[in-house]
Amino acid sequence: NISRRRIAGGVVGAAVAGLLLSSCAGGGSQQGAGATSSPHAGTITWARSAPSNSWDGDKCLDTSIPLNPAVYDTLLRTEVPDGDDLAPGLAEEWSWDEASLSYTLKLRDDAVFSNGDPVTADDVVFSVGEWVNGDFSGSYYVNVDHAEALDDSTVKIVMKKPDSFLPPLLTWCTSPIYPADYAGEPKDEFFQKPIGAGPYRVESWDDPTGTSEKITLVPNEHYYGWDGKPPLDSIVVQTISDANQRALEFQAGNVDILEEVDSATATQLPPDTL
Repeated sequence: NISRRRIAGGVVGAAVAGLLLSSCAGGGSQQGAGATSSPHAGTITWARSAPSNSWDGDKCLDTSIPLNPAVYDTLLRTEVPDGDDLAPGLAEEWSWDEASLSYTLKLRDDAVFSNGDPVTADDVVFSVGEWVNGDFSGSYYVNVDHAEALDDSTVKIVMKKPDSFLPPLLTWCTSPIYPADYAGEPKDEFFQKPIGAGPYRVESWDDPTGTSEKITLVPNEHYYGWDGKPPLDSIVVQTISDANQRALEFQAGNVDILEEVDSATATQLPPDTL
């Protein structure tokens, strides 16, 4: 990936850098001060070579991997910057009990979905059930027996046998936390404009999964991680399938982040930009 500017800001640095570093291109720009000015005040415009798969965590594959975590939060996260340990997400505490073969997770008090509803243990129980029964990613959760709410903010996930893989799995985009019963919406309709507890929400989604897909993400005003005003007003994710066209849009200043830069495209760009 190529980024026109560096972005200052705690959560958005983690969120956007996470989006970039997770993509198939493998690279990413270092976030920090000393930014080059952008024509898009308060907005990051990100050009992609292919559209997203789905907002359904069960189908969080390929192009959805770097995108879905902007909208959904997970119970745990990979610790940054070294990435070799786990850190709290929606769950602020977690523990393993060998006798009952279960993980107990305590939810943070200030976790709220983008529709203003608090994240509760019932939401987690529902979400775990959706993971386990998923047609695409359900096999990851084969050792999960069931989840149960111990109180409004405490969840127990019971395993079929000892399993140390579950905590890292709880950081994956296949493990999003949804509102219980999809907040009363039919499943298909929910994924047209999903409700999550992540830093951003879907403002609009044009040509869904199509060749000219355009997604506009705006801050989730209820997100617990914002410290004051969110440092970005929006993230625009635009699919431009033609590599030359993506490069031209970047050179013209219409795009801030260029994804999947092949060797031919790289020769068209200033060396200090790469």
